Amino acid sequence: MSLGSTDPLNFDYLTRLKNLAAQVEPDLISEHLSWISVNGHYLNDLVPLVYTEEVMDYVASRILQVQEFLSRQILIENPSSYLTFTDSTMSEWEFIQGLVKKLTVTYFLM
Repeated sequence: MSLGSTDPLNFDYLTRLKNLAAQVEPDLISEHLSWISVNGHYLNDLVPLVYTEEVMDYVASRILQVQEFLSRQILIENPSSYLTFTDSTMSEWEFIQGLVKKLTVTYFLM
């Protein structure tokens, strides 16, 4: 899904995923907290995110868009974090904690 990418969400992929989920009825659909595409090209890696409030807001909005499109909650898997960006303004755990709070509040307000 490339939730952390600045590329638009791939609704062709999400449509295929939604159709597959309707056929096999999985308990969960999951995605790693990372990005894998840039300018429409897909990388063979889970690229880490910069841990900032701006990125947190962006990723939260994309998660909500995906959940709305799929008509189900998705499981967000551990972030790919094999490096740390100097632009990060918080730790990984602070980022995840903030993301959970944003999604929980938004989810209950919906």
